[in-house]
Amino acid sequence: MPSLLRLITPSAIDDDSVAAVWARELDAFVLAMSDQQLITSLILLGCAYASYWHSSVKKGANNLWVAADIVCFSSVTHAATLLTLREYFRRHRYLASARVALMYAIYIMWLVIAIHILDPHKPGNSTKLPTPAARFRHAATFIKVFSVLWIYLFTYLPIFLSAEAIRVREGTAESRTSTSHIDHYAHRVAWVGSISLRRKSSASQKRSILTYLHVYKHFRSQITRFVLWFNGYFYRQRDGWYRTLLWAGGEVIFPWRSTGLCIAFVWMFGLAVMIVNVVQENLSHA
Repeated sequence: MPSLLRLITPSAIDDDSVAAVWARELDAFVLAMSDQQLITSLILLGCAYASYWHSSVKKGANNLWVAADIVCFSSVTHAATLLTLREYFRRHRYLASARVALMYAIYIMWLVIAIHILDPHKPGNSTKLPTPAARFRHAATFIKVFSVLWIYLFTYLPIFLSAEAIRVREGTAESRTSTSHIDHYAHRVAWVGSISLRRKSSASQKRSILTYLHVYKHFRSQITRFVLWFNGYFYRQRDGWYRTLLWAGGEVIFPWRSTGLCIAFVWMFGLAVMIVNVVQENLSHA
């Protein structure tokens, strides 16, 4: 592979810089594709709301539901690009925050459609799907509501984690069977120290009533406490099987080594659901 990159790289670039040059080009390409997925989803949802809301929600047509399937699939694809762009967004936190806000705006718009899909009180003159197809669509929608939110969380949260927190999580991910705790405790102490410094700095600043109503701050505090407890409990275990079970539980709650596998599974599920619903839509109008 390096020789192939060397062949297609301008000769003015020295051999040691070839990989770095192509890494930057790949990041730029993935960023452009990620932006396209995000903006396209927002535009598609806006157009679907404007064009199909009345016909779908009031009269029972399925145009809005099909658009929602496409947006859901696109959202998972966009979340996958964040894996490649983590380092870029760690250097540009404001852009990352704006992107996350846009992601949740799209998710809320999609969730409104999902709620109407699951609404048991359909219009009397609506187009009725066969019972098995309706049950499939309802079950798939339930799964997508939670799976998309789950994927969002474990793809963008690592962007905002501190370096100390990342090293602690990586240590847990790599220590399923290892009994060496020296590096782990060093990273854990460094993380706890950074948290203490941040809290002291925050305490020294003048607080307003909004500080006490900051939901995200309180939520982050509780999550940090749970993670510290779980991490310490994990490393105190000596039973290899029990420790592996805890490791698997951590990977389910907040995937690290299995992130790509989880995204691939949800991506394939979303694609399959979209295809089935489109085929069912064509059959119902045939």
